[in-house]
Amino acid sequence: MKTIIIALLLVSFTNTTYGQENIAPDYENANLKTEELPGMVIKTNGKVSSIYLPDKHPDEVVRGLEKKFVDYSIPKNDKEDPISRVSLEVERGVLVAHYDYDQKLIGVDEKYKNVRLPNAIVYSVQKELPGWSITDDTYFYSQKDGVVTKKHYKLRVEKENKMRNILVYADGKIKN
Repeated sequence: MKTIIIALLLVSFTNTTYGQENIAPDYENANLKTEELPGMVIKTNGKVSSIYLPDKHPDEVVRGLEKKFVDYSIPKNDKEDPISRVSLEVERGVLVAHYDYDQKLIGVDEKYKNVRLPNAIVYSVQKELPGWSITDDTYFYSQKDGVVTKKHYKLRVEKENKMRNILVYADGKIKN
């Protein structure tokens, strides 16, 4: 009886150790899964429709705040002020949306600090300014009536004892 119990214990330990796979994240090949927001979000309150275009940014903070905004329900404007403002903030960013009296989205302004930069931006800076390193960044994204009006990065770059501020558009072009 004693040997049967010992044999069962050994078999059970063997099965549990083989059942636990060690799955390491694939950081080297950059196969990171990101949650995609829809390309266009249309909100309606019965009378009017609003269009919001979430940005497909690689940073989690940007995507997270945009997801909060998409899920946010618009409060009724009971004030005399014809424009209401909704502000959502996180530690490294802020999203401000403006609505008219009928709860139609007029515009959205977003600003984030120290975000994960897209590869096109990093590559363009390294190509145009070899030897310079990016030390600080601010990302701006704005839209009005469903049209993107601003999408650029303000970067601070350093090389030895020199410092420079540059403006880089989303396509990687550096403003001179």
